[in-house]
Amino acid sequence: MPPDLPVPTAAVLALATGTIVVTFSSALQAGVISAGNWSGVAFDGAKTNERNTLAPVTVAGSSVTYGSVNGALVAGPDRISYAAAPADLLDSHGRPIAAFADFPLTVI
Repeated sequence: MPPDLPVPTAAVLALATGTIVVTFSSALQAGVISAGNWSGVAFDGAKTNERNTLAPVTVAGSSVTYGSVNGALVAGPDRISYAAAPADLLDSHGRPIAAFADFPLTVI
């Protein structure tokens, strides 16, 4: 039986650089994936904004890394989502990772 699909275990935004790193529970298929599948919201110290994803979105090991910049003002907690439309994030066995929404985002 194949192992369980990886799930996100941590998401961190380095506010000084805009870099977001999402760590998963196991290895992913390396490569570059669509920026359009990723969205987030974060408090920047003064206001809460959407985080617009910048390409490239790179996958290596068990992490997804990409740049982001402030977008429109919004309300709510710091969070990140992956739409999986199309499902371009794959585990090390080539199986698509399921979409997820509102995963907690830590801002440092």
